[in-house]
Parts: sequence; structure tokens; C-alpha cells
Amino acid sequence: MEVEVRGGTRPNLVAVLYWTTIVSSFLVLAWLNGRDIDAGAGFVALYTVLFTAFAVLSLAGIGGAVYAFNPRLRAASDYPRIMGIVVRGFLMMLPFMLMALVAELFLDWNSAQVFTQAGIMACGSVAGAEVVKSSGGKIVNMIAPVAGAFLFSFLWMLLSAAAQAAAR
Repeated sequence: MEVEVRGGTRPNLVAVLYWTTIVSSFLVLAWLNGRDIDAGAGFVALYTVLFTAFAVLSLAGIGGAVYAFNPRLRAASDYPRIMGIVVRGFLMMLPFMLMALVAELFLDWNSAQVFTQAGIMACGSVAGAEVVKSSGGKIVNMIAPVAGAFLFSFLWMLLSAAAQAAAR
């Protein structure tokens, strides 16, 4: 996700904005999820950092799965362009993060985990639609991003439960 300029390449400003939005969304969701465990500020900070890193690695894994299982798109694109397609789908985390923030901080609901899981699955579907659109319209190309999002969501849930058990 770089732009060629005279004398080299530089990051594409839109790509930087997309990644900043997504990482910020996962950062806030991880913080909200960590707060719900109620094990102290140090635990919340560690949880936030680790789960945000897990989110970024999961997105890279979903991009890798799309790259590996979509030969038509792979032939026409490189990995950074395919990651750009996946990232556009995960921009939908922003409204889920905002709803979780309002629910947790203003309505006093313990619902950050639910918004996180629903957001990841919705974003996987949107990313799948972006992949289908970019790869010639074959619906089978939705499988990798949706399956990747399911695995990401499921692992987030299991790791969060393990963190909660460890905090007790």
C-alpha cells in the first residue's frame, strides 16, 4: 500500500488513514474488553496491547488466506493490494467500536465482547464482498475472508476467556 514517487516510494495517505482507523477501533475494543475483566490497570494495559497486536496479525492472516486461495486475484495483484482490499472491508469496525464505547461507558452495559465478535464477522463479510468485487464476481472467493474472520472472532473469544480465567 505504497505510492511510487520520484526518488522512491512513500505510504499512501489513504492506506495510512484506513489502518489507523482499524487499529484504533481494535485498540478501543480491546481496552473495553480488558476493563470488563476487572483485574487492575496493569492487566487492562497488557490485554489491550496483546489483543490489538493479535487483531493486526489476524488481519494479515486473512490477507494471506485471500492471497493463497484466490489465484485469479493473486495473478493480477500483489500482497499489499490484496491487503488493501481486506482492510477496506474491516473499516466497518469503526461503528461497532463506537456502539461498544457508548454501551459500555454511557449505558453501563457489559457488551464490548459481543460488539467485537459481531464486528469481526460483519467485517469479514464486507471484506469477502470486496474480494468478490475485485476478483471477477465469483462468490466462492468470499470463503477465505469469511472463514478467516470466523477463526479470528473465535480465537479472540477463546483467548479472552483464557485471560479472564488467568486474572482470577
